[in-house]
Amino acid sequence: MKPAPKELSTMYPVFRCDVSKFHDLKELEFPTRYFVLFLAADYNSIDQEEMIAIASELIAKGNAYLCAWGEDCGIGDTNWDIAAVETESEKKYGFFTMTTWHEDETIEGGVWFALNCAPVDQHIWNETSIILASVGNETWKNQIQAICDDPVGFSQRVLEEEEKLSQPGSSHNVGKRSPLS
Repeated sequence: MKPAPKELSTMYPVFRCDVSKFHDLKELEFPTRYFVLFLAADYNSIDQEEMIAIASELIAKGNAYLCAWGEDCGIGDTNWDIAAVETESEKKYGFFTMTTWHEDETIEGGVWFALNCAPVDQHIWNETSIILASVGNETWKNQIQAICDDPVGFSQRVLEEEEKLSQPGSSHNVGKRSPLS
């Protein structure tokens, strides 16, 4: 787990990591008691029972928010929700794990959401970090590294893209945007 530059931090300190296999996530040591997890993975290639079991372990370790990104990331969102309900995280751990999925966004858009729009319960705010993680994909690992290497350029690119998309009558990227690039 490597710290990202302070310029990337918005709500909480930011760290990045990559693992080879999904089950390696349970071996990670997290830098704070609670964490927001941006997780880039091919969710369709992961056994759903294994995913729920590992999600339960991560929730027990303090995973208060999941931002799922990658192939079929809605599966990850749903399985994290199942794990949160089954573990009774709110009763047992004092927080309920929130989830979002970002399949129709670029990796930069998903990371931007995790950094700026994924708040946790107020009572755990001061003990929370954001983890930017990728599973078994060198391209995603490099994209997350590039975001961490140039946080100002990253923010400018995301904001410029949003500006273009918000222009009235704009057809910018309509039907052309590759969500997994």
